[in-house]
Amino acid sequence: MTHTLPLPLGLLPTRYRLENALESHPREMTVGELVDRLSACDREAPARLAINPFFPMAHRLGDVIATVDEHGEPVVFIAEAKDAEQLGHLPPDVAVALTWQQPTEAPRAAGAAPAGRTPASELPPNPREAPLNSHHPIDPSRPGTPDPVYWVTPRHLAGDDDALAERIGDTLRGLGWRMWPTSRNTLLYVSPDELRGAEWILASHPFELGGLPVAWQLSARPHADAAMTEWNAYFTAGIPHEALADLLVALDAQEAPDTGFAGAESVLTALSARGWIRDMDRPRTTATDPGFSGHVSLETLPPLIHDADPRDDLLGWQAWAEPTLGAPYLWCASFSASVPHDLVAAFASSLASPVPVPRHTLPESAQGRLTVVRRG
Repeated sequence: MTHTLPLPLGLLPTRYRLENALESHPREMTVGELVDRLSACDREAPARLAINPFFPMAHRLGDVIATVDEHGEPVVFIAEAKDAEQLGHLPPDVAVALTWQQPTEAPRAAGAAPAGRTPASELPPNPREAPLNSHHPIDPSRPGTPDPVYWVTPRHLAGDDDALAERIGDTLRGLGWRMWPTSRNTLLYVSPDELRGAEWILASHPFELGGLPVAWQLSARPHADAAMTEWNAYFTAGIPHEALADLLVALDAQEAPDTGFAGAESVLTALSARGWIRDMDRPRTTATDPGFSGHVSLETLPPLIHDADPRDDLLGWQAWAEPTLGAPYLWCASFSASVPHDLVAAFASSLASPVPVPRHTLPESAQGRLTVVRRG
């Protein structure tokens, strides 16, 4: 069954795919299997918890509780200590054994740019990195590669060129972020200071925004020892990769990724500077492009947008593209309440940029709204 949870004012319906959840859930380890594994271990060795594939950490074991689940079936819970004592980073060999981390780490790119660097959409990808999909055309900015077929405006309707994983992966590796595949069929990238994370989650299909599967999740935490993230942002397939790349460059440059000094007005100011129009009824929270096909709005968040602040009445930025009124969304994005406004402003400014972007493929639903220059 698929559940649809509309946002306020019906601006951005959010649909969560829950069908076949029980059938698709991985098989759980039984108590007997756990006992068999533990019987081969040193009985005097301390037992610890390995948690959080995003930032692998070791925690002290607290208790073992036997009870029943919601269906009345017996189940056993192994809990961390009540005081949540954290013992430090998980040893690398343990993270490797759990497939949370690759055996070797990618080297930091030489000369990673500091704050004030050139936006990612103007930088060529790292030529030493192979794209995840080797059959997809290489970026046209690389020497010796084919010219792009189209140069397209407006950017918010240009689509992702069927290369969202490759382009954002190039950006992250160029920033020196480490990457490893996870047991959930995702690709996890973490910044050198371990305060920022980006995960390609399309294959795991955790939920949808506006009927579209979420492809990238960005997260940040306040310090390297924090087990929980401060904020999260979610982006579906189809989003122009230039806007997401420029957001990541801004996130990487920010000294404290969980704090910002700009207010909500900075997002609307960035859009207005690019020619977007403020909504007459909601001029302090909503703006659209002149063609009314792109929207950015400050809205009450749906349930599955996670934030460190647990209140259920929080506002967060939402963005989406709707090529024509009532048509399916081309892409959607949702920022949890604690995402700094200046980071959202960097995303919004890039999204609304009038600079044409190269594309090999065009979104069919947007072709009537695009200005295209062909190159043979």
